[in-house]
Amino acid sequence: MQHGMHSVSQTDVLSTTSLLHYSFPPGFEQRLAADERLSIPETQLLLREYRRFLVLASTGPVSPSHRVDAAWHLHLTYTRDYWERLPECWAAPCTTNLRTAPNMPRNSANCTCRRSTATR
Repeated sequence: MQHGMHSVSQTDVLSTTSLLHYSFPPGFEQRLAADERLSIPETQLLLREYRRFLVLASTGPVSPSHRVDAAWHLHLTYTRDYWERLPECWAAPCTTNLRTAPNMPRNSANCTCRRSTATR
């Protein structure tokens, strides 16, 4: 399948679908709502945006919004889910790169996903 100038594999399509429907661990949504002082419907919208961020991050460096960054960093505290379960539907977890480009605002971060070359 072709998308623009890039070839999209069946694996990429399955990974994208898995990420867009990713279910977070028990208590994650409630904790994010409390931490960010959001209603549950607002939190669900934020999680939708976070899932989209994960998809975009798998294609190259991206910078999250403040709220998506909060969801991402909370997810990092759910260590097993982020580092063990998430990679099942994603080539590699994101790592934070603080201000890697000269034109990025001070104290900003972007996300880079490195595809693992190791086999499982």
